[in-house]
Amino acid sequence: MEIPAHSGSEPDLRLLRAVVALIATTALCSGALAIPPAAAPPAPSRLLRPSPAHDRHAVSMREGLAALGSGDGAAARRHLSSFTYLARPIEQARLYWLALAAEMDGETSEARRTLARLRWRGARIASRDDALGRLAALYEQDGHWSEAASVLAELRATARTSEAAQRAFGREMTARLALGDPGAVLSLSRRFASEHATDPRAAESLAIAVSLTGAAAPLDALDPRGQLARAWTVARSGDPVAVLAELDAAGPPEGHSSLRSEWGLVRAFTLQRLGKYKESARVLSS
Repeated sequence: MEIPAHSGSEPDLRLLRAVVALIATTALCSGALAIPPAAAPPAPSRLLRPSPAHDRHAVSMREGLAALGSGDGAAARRHLSSFTYLARPIEQARLYWLALAAEMDGETSEARRTLARLRWRGARIASRDDALGRLAALYEQDGHWSEAASVLAELRATARTSEAAQRAFGREMTARLALGDPGAVLSLSRRFASEHATDPRAAESLAIAVSLTGAAAPLDALDPRGQLARAWTVARSGDPVAVLAELDAAGPPEGHSSLRSEWGLVRAFTLQRLGKYKESARVLSS
């Protein structure tokens, strides 16, 4: 059952049910408004190696990082905003630390603008996930849900760690819900339940999909492709017995020859994991 985007003209009961489900799923969606703790800046000696290109601003950069490390946001802002590296790669690091300094000094609007500049420059720094997560949190705190959702969608798709991507899923659900878009919440909850099926929060995500679709059983909230994606995820690293139970409960997809073939493949693979090689061979030959 597909749910169109909410028009905003009338309260949507399915949306209200989703609110209740989201409030209950604290592990998946909690902390959307909390700015994550700042990563400690590296030692200046590791960041700045002696070279003619850096000598000009090395002292200001070192003093700015030292102030940031000691918790003096005002001094860090003063030093880190006194110069620029223009198009050099190190400029992205300067912008990141300048944003942390502004946030530390209570200048959240300046921190948000600086992180937005870093994002649009195509951040490639090691702290990119933290920068995007922090930018989204600043948007969330000011109620700029559309901007927050956009940043979180980018983080979800490009995060360098699976944990950062998983956190972005839950926070984006909250942002899309605040925008009154249960269709987007449903899509995200289905994707999380399928792509991160072995994560403990997958059950919570599946519960959100159930609340939005009114499905009689949890797996009925997923379309056939979602069910197979979930089965593959669990088959590779989860409980093969649970996979077989889910596959048998769902049955082979009707009217989709390619999906029926894939259903057979994941079932055969799962049987092999259980050591049932003859049964697996029969499935593959059928």
